[in-house]
Amino acid sequence: MLTGGEPLESPLFVPLLRALGGASFAIEVETSGTLPPPIGVDRAIQWNVSLKLAGSGVAETTRIRPDAIRGFLSREAWWKFVVTDEGEVTEVLRSPSASLSPPTRPSPAGGGAPRGADRAVALGRGGVQASRLPLLAAPAHSPLGRLAGRVMSRRAVVLLSGGLDSATALAVALAEDYECFALSFDYGQRHARELESAVKVAAALGARRHLTLRLDLRVIGGSALTDDLPVPKGRSDAAIGEGIPITYVPARNTIFLSHALAWAEVLEAEDIFIGVNALDYSGYPDCRPEFIEAFERLANLATQAGVEGRSRFRIHAPLITLTKAQIVSRAYELGVDFSLTWSCYEPESDGRACGLCDSCLLRKKGFRGSAPRRSRPQRPLNPTRPLAPEA
Repeated sequence: MLTGGEPLESPLFVPLLRALGGASFAIEVETSGTLPPPIGVDRAIQWNVSLKLAGSGVAETTRIRPDAIRGFLSREAWWKFVVTDEGEVTEVLRSPSASLSPPTRPSPAGGGAPRGADRAVALGRGGVQASRLPLLAAPAHSPLGRLAGRVMSRRAVVLLSGGLDSATALAVALAEDYECFALSFDYGQRHARELESAVKVAAALGARRHLTLRLDLRVIGGSALTDDLPVPKGRSDAAIGEGIPITYVPARNTIFLSHALAWAEVLEAEDIFIGVNALDYSGYPDCRPEFIEAFERLANLATQAGVEGRSRFRIHAPLITLTKAQIVSRAYELGVDFSLTWSCYEPESDGRACGLCDSCLLRKKGFRGSAPRRSRPQRPLNPTRPLAPEA
């Protein structure tokens, strides 16, 4: 437990946290909530945020810092209010709407009162009772007092191409109880078939929104997917695993993740999912763990929310260490409808997949090597009415 005064004011605080974390200590920090949690420290830290009330004699402008407090809403935090008289109960109850709640994020379940708002909790001595503070309302699947931000659904932006991997990444995010905002790109690729699949997948799995952005990478070219260059066909596994093929689109995942980051910042989401894979893949440099780690660092340096400590962005690549066969098995377990997905780089004139491009061959390899259960897949994770694609 780190406590005493305000630990976050000490220049030794972050080095000490890193040293303790490196030695596998479980870390708790007691803070007044007047400074935001520092960027770049272990998110597993348990924060004990003790907000001062009027009875402390400290001016409200000094003891209540909304931007700092919002930084703790996305972390593991207990919130403590020391109530000394009945008048301070009123201050506690008005705190969320006045300064603690993120200003634009909607309340759960379509807008009603937060879960547990109709119950009562003792706030001070003598059994003073009041409606449960929205900030402290317990999520359905978390212990009371755990991450306060989880009162509201965790939001995530998910890159969705319409292919098998991105559909599985969306299913993983939904299975982890994220409210998902799917993002696709009409970037001048050879065909629109994968975008049609993205619309179907987003609706079938239950994305909250599905947005398609248009940016024409054909004016840059340099790839068989965006330029007048032949798509390689019929390559062996060994050939696919060597070098960087002509189907590589220059900096594509950097471009896509940058747009996803921008949307995440507007949505006040801290999590971005991408379905890259570094085992059975075509050697693209922007599918490697090093790239994902570097972009996550960039995200927290290049955004207002990151610099101000209001958000700690995370780039999730849940498939990056899986074989294609393992991805197929995982998708089956999560109820992904494979018939809605599309992988082929260059469809035949009759609309069928070519079966010979690298993407088709890797897809077939995945199905050959997987061993899905004989039972039917579970129902879609979060079925909703069909979504109209946004552009």
